[in-house]
Amino acid sequence: MKSLRIVRVLPFFAPATRFGGVVAQAATVCRALAERGHRVQVVTTDHGVGESVPRGRFVDWHGCSVYYAPTRPWHRVVPYWSPTMRPALEQVLPGADVCCLNVGLTLANRMAQAIAAASGVPCVYNAEGALCPVRLRLKAWRKRVFLTLVERPLLRRVAMCQALTGKDVHDLAALGVPDARIALVPNAVEPAVPGDAARFRARFGIDAARDIVLFLGRLHRIKGIDVLIDAFAASDPAGATLVVAGPDDGVGPALDRQIAARGVVDRVVRTGHLDAAGKADALAAAQVFVLPSRTEGLPVAVLEALAAGLPSLVSTACNVPEVETAGAGRVLPCDPNAFARALRELLDDPAQRRAMGQRAVELAERSFSVERVIEHLEALYARVAAGSA
Repeated sequence: MKSLRIVRVLPFFAPATRFGGVVAQAATVCRALAERGHRVQVVTTDHGVGESVPRGRFVDWHGCSVYYAPTRPWHRVVPYWSPTMRPALEQVLPGADVCCLNVGLTLANRMAQAIAAASGVPCVYNAEGALCPVRLRLKAWRKRVFLTLVERPLLRRVAMCQALTGKDVHDLAALGVPDARIALVPNAVEPAVPGDAARFRARFGIDAARDIVLFLGRLHRIKGIDVLIDAFAASDPAGATLVVAGPDDGVGPALDRQIAARGVVDRVVRTGHLDAAGKADALAAAQVFVLPSRTEGLPVAVLEALAAGLPSLVSTACNVPEVETAGAGRVLPCDPNAFARALRELLDDPAQRRAMGQRAVELAERSFSVERVIEHLEALYARVAAGSA
């Protein structure tokens, strides 16, 4: 395939791991595209990257060129208005083959699309699940205004919209995007990095005889962590420990109160944010992965759990029906009783866990491998660049 010049725009990028799957996925995709010979330029902000990252100029990152626009505190809140990205966009968009806009409901997308249009560069837009009706009901009046003034016009102007799941396709269609301008390309996951289960257990004081139930993600209400605490307590987990791994995003104190009220303080471990090595260790140590989210795009944490060979209990809102159809776990309503029953079943049946774990790895390789997803993205970008999308 002809090498493409790809400009990717998003409000945060590696090493801003606090933003979870969006950043992890962008890093995976950009690195893979660069490795396949494409010129990848990322325009983002310095939100969450730390003081050591150079600002205001392009720097090399795994074969990609990344521009971290310096921001002030008022630039770092939704909808991420970051005018300091403009100079870099005006520099790199002329001559680009395609501009990729990522993360919905952000003003950076409107700015980048306008500059791209002036340069004759088509855009592919991936809202990353932000247009789900459940999310749109949060701060609903603000989002209605934003949809009217910014998001719907943007959807009309981009060449293509990337949907991550069948649910995404439905949500985009409900907002008036024609089927011909929607391409279904899921998130990608790399093969699991070997972790050290014993090191993880020693680090957090978890006995080797105890099964580990793992939650991995930011601690926000939409992730259903309250549902998981109730389900874990109801499953009577005498021989299990629940590990809640991820940065607090507003529910930490309430979560601690709930854990105490349910009487499972001695069986729940909160790790806070884990770096890449810590996450690999957690995945290696766990026996079951659980994510009872109320709304998602396509959660990278689920794909990472599958790649690590973990049987997974996920809510219907995680939009991964393949987990159940492939026999790699269960897809459940976002209900504590449903999760409690499924959790108890898996904790009581090591043989079933092993079988599900093997099918989980096969599912990750078959449907979400980096090679497979990047091939689809390359084809999409090439069609858009050629004006045939």
